[in-house]
Amino acid sequence: MSPSSDLPKRAAWVRVWLAGLAFLYPALWLANFTALALPALLRVAVIHYHLDDFEIIPFGAFASSSPPAVVAGAASHHQSPFSLAIPAALAIAMVAILAVAGRRHRTLSGITLATLATVLLMRSLSGVLFGRSRGFEAIFGSALFFAILCVGLRWMLDAWVTRGYGPRVLAALVGFVLPLALALLGSRWFSLEFRPIILLLIAPGALAALVASSGPASDRPESSKPPVAGWKTVAAGVAVTAMLAAGIGPAGRAANQAFRRARSTQAQAELADLPAVPANAPYPKIFFQRGVNFTAEWPDRYDSQGARQMLRLLPAYGINAIALVPYGWSSAKPPRVRIGGGPETWESDEGVVELARLAHALGMKVMLKPAVWESYKLDIPSAADRAVWFADYGLFLDHYARLAAAIHADVLVVGGEFNHLTQYDADWRRLIARTRQLYPGPLVYAANFGEEFETIRFWDALDYIGLQEYYSLPDDLSAASVVTKVESVQARFAKPVVFTEAGFPASAAPNRQPWDDHGRGSAAPDAQARCYDSILSVFYAQPWFEGVYWWKVGTDGGGGRQDSSLTPWGKPAMDVVKRWYVSGGR
Repeated sequence: MSPSSDLPKRAAWVRVWLAGLAFLYPALWLANFTALALPALLRVAVIHYHLDDFEIIPFGAFASSSPPAVVAGAASHHQSPFSLAIPAALAIAMVAILAVAGRRHRTLSGITLATLATVLLMRSLSGVLFGRSRGFEAIFGSALFFAILCVGLRWMLDAWVTRGYGPRVLAALVGFVLPLALALLGSRWFSLEFRPIILLLIAPGALAALVASSGPASDRPESSKPPVAGWKTVAAGVAVTAMLAAGIGPAGRAANQAFRRARSTQAQAELADLPAVPANAPYPKIFFQRGVNFTAEWPDRYDSQGARQMLRLLPAYGINAIALVPYGWSSAKPPRVRIGGGPETWESDEGVVELARLAHALGMKVMLKPAVWESYKLDIPSAADRAVWFADYGLFLDHYARLAAAIHADVLVVGGEFNHLTQYDADWRRLIARTRQLYPGPLVYAANFGEEFETIRFWDALDYIGLQEYYSLPDDLSAASVVTKVESVQARFAKPVVFTEAGFPASAAPNRQPWDDHGRGSAAPDAQARCYDSILSVFYAQPWFEGVYWWKVGTDGGGGRQDSSLTPWGKPAMDVVKRWYVSGGR
């Protein structure tokens, strides 16, 4: 065969790849909207749930909804019997609609269906493989969405490549699996730091390509077969992609701003009658803190009604203090620190202001605990780079010191878990002195357990010694050795100690690696509760001990006895917390 006779085949392969690429963005946007926004919107429209969040982003949209009221002690106010039913029903409905309406456009209908199934499959598989949802619902959902993915790929292949198992597999991989994986990995939702997500993107699609390519190709007469993807198909996909990309930015920004304004108006109305802390109110330097870290968890941002509903549940457990934890980001190369707190972030400044006002009205103190994501990894040996980084971090800390003063935060954390940077004592003393000019209340640093906590020299410049308490316990759960380590530091500096974090996973042998929040193995909530009791029983009466903030209670109310993460919510550990906080004598 002459080289020129190969040109039609080569052109067909180019069209296969370009057709998949051209329609990928519209299909992905529609899939994300269907999977991440439409179920919540249907709950609002049909069963009168409250719309907690809605945002249009370049790759789709997401929304969340919740019942009008939260039941005290509930594992999650977002759990409902529709958690699988609605996405599954939408996916099946999409199969039925496209099977009829998309019969003559199998390239478009196949890509749309396969993309939707991939997005839904990722959510189900992440719960089965990496999360804590290993029940029948998650497994059934994964099987259903995988089957629908195979159907979508089969439709695509019937329109692309009609003969040959190998060419059909290659067409599915090159025309769909690879472009979709690259598109999802390039979106803001995924980080290569979480490498297992790559398996969720590639492995199911590759397996589905093998399955969908098997069996005989369609034997329908030529007159009834769907048209093979051609250059017109590619051009149509490019046109649709261009129009969607051009319109989604302005329309999305307008819709998001309108929703944020409505959410802010609702919050202001809800909080209008609450008393504000007087501007001249004193700052008690030392007080006992029966606390929890109150973290923003999807889908309930700090400025959401769901977050405020959850916060109202906490005083019943004897909790008299919460830590609000807004995140920023940092890097060593280049040395920089980025401030969070914008209106689009989960822990927006506005949300911090709202929750602080509500917490104070409920009789709780507020610790403002700004954190830098994965701070423990930062290592900057270059003196020049380090000077740039500390200057940048100073701006980060200035921002939150002013915010702490504005909300009358009762404690401010000046940093945490900078394992490789706290050795630079003079830099931290300058930051602490500058912070005291902006915020008049008590200061603490949240040191990682172990070497950092035990070697910091600037504790004397602060009001509290702060510990992220994740020391391992022996199997008899005796915390005597932990008391010795903490007391040794406290005795050198004569400062009160507060656990800015403490926690244990609800999994087997949580005492061995208390910091491990990966949800491995079966849930063991009773073991978690015993570890809580062990820590409180030895520290609670220490005269230099001024409290603990357990990690963590989320704004979404996530938890429950089947959850193996560190949260105590909905588990026996909360009963231990309540017993000590209410009846412990402090």
